[in-house]
Amino acid sequence: MQRSAERLNAPLTAARLPRTPETPDGLDAFRLVPASLPEPVRERIASLASKRGEVLLSFDELAPPSVERIGRNHPLTAALAEYLLETALAPMDAAPVAARCGASVTDAVTRRTVLLLLRVRMLIESQRQHAPSLAEQLVVAGYTLMRGEAQWLAEPEALALLRDATPRANLRADERSAYVAAALTELPGHGPALQQLADDRAAQLRDEHLRVREQTRGARVTVRPAGPPDLLGVYVLLPPV
Repeated sequence: MQRSAERLNAPLTAARLPRTPETPDGLDAFRLVPASLPEPVRERIASLASKRGEVLLSFDELAPPSVERIGRNHPLTAALAEYLLETALAPMDAAPVAARCGASVTDAVTRRTVLLLLRVRMLIESQRQHAPSLAEQLVVAGYTLMRGEAQWLAEPEALALLRDATPRANLRADERSAYVAAALTELPGHGPALQQLADDRAAQLRDEHLRVREQTRGARVTVRPAGPPDLLGVYVLLPPV
């Protein structure tokens, strides 16, 4: 929320909610000026702005009813997420707010690292269902190359890099394109590893279902990947020279 609003020229400014018996230390809050947001987002949240043209919001569940309590399903969260996704999938200019691919120099890595944002689709089947159910999970995978062989990162490490790596130097547009293109040429060789990732996710989901159904005496289930993972994003991280 904070990063999205900032990138869309509507940064959240810090505020403080007064103390109450439930919150003796007060609560952190933020002010948002919707007028600075893109029109598609403004239209979705037009009813939220006060007469002063701002929204007072908090991410804390103890915030009073007079404050917008922002959570995963709040209209503002949904509007920002959908706008960023749409502009990433169909950029309206040369520099979209969010991108499906990119390259940056960061001191978070000591060697070239490629992060892959994947969508794993799985089919859940049981004796009580006439047709399988579809489940989807987003997975961040990452690897480095050592003597031409991919060394895969643990998923928490890859996710942390995607979330926290900060650019430390500028790359020209043609340089970014070249680094991304090189990563894309490596993808066919990672087919078996990505299929194994999908198989592991299916096995994990199956075990979770089995634990629940054993407690509820439900029907047995099987879970299998619905094809190889879908590639949603490619991000190349480069160490400083």
